[in-house]
Amino acid sequence: MADVNTSTFIGSSVSIKQITLNTHAGESINLVGYYRAVTVEENLFSSAVNGKISMADTEGGLEKFAIHGGETLTIKIAKPNSDDLIIWREDLVITKITRNDVTIGNYVSTYDMFFTSKSHIYSMKKNLFKSYKQTTLAEAVYNIYREMSSNDIIIEDPKVTLKTPFLSTGVPPHKAIDYLAQRACSKDKYFVFFERFVPVYGCFTDGKAFSTTHYFGSV
Repeated sequence: MADVNTSTFIGSSVSIKQITLNTHAGESINLVGYYRAVTVEENLFSSAVNGKISMADTEGGLEKFAIHGGETLTIKIAKPNSDDLIIWREDLVITKITRNDVTIGNYVSTYDMFFTSKSHIYSMKKNLFKSYKQTTLAEAVYNIYREMSSNDIIIEDPKVTLKTPFLSTGVPPHKAIDYLAQRACSKDKYFVFFERFVPVYGCFTDGKAFSTTHYFGSV
């Protein structure tokens, strides 16, 4: 993550304003001061953002709040020494918690909590049973994506029409779009479908504002 004073692709320090764990019981737990590190992986060839929070827990939070996975995270990150937010995500879900190791003497529990985006969870839980024919690939991608997420998506139209059927016989939406990305290659352009940790903001042609995390386009 870079600030305005660093070159493109060069990371810099940031100010973490909020990391909140929202439990199944409706409680909000502030993790600031209890984590050792936060790692986020945004991969051009992955349709979901993944990451982990390494914890140094002195309060017995795992047992006290019955944390066992499925909880959601709210993360707010700003530029260094600033309140100017560059990241604000509320759609991250805890998917795995590693073994809880306790240090004898100071009773500090250390463990890692892995997370991924909520849209990826929805995609893994839903299967598509549709056939697309005589429609543009951009329309097919948009249709599949809308079944999985209510968020906006940026689509770069590859100007490819699915003249022959594309059968999505029981595959998750993310995987179906990945297959379509391979069929969209044309004129030396290679298309991918991926999620960004930092949302993209903009306006549609009609002036309506949008905020989107997913992108389908050429590389």
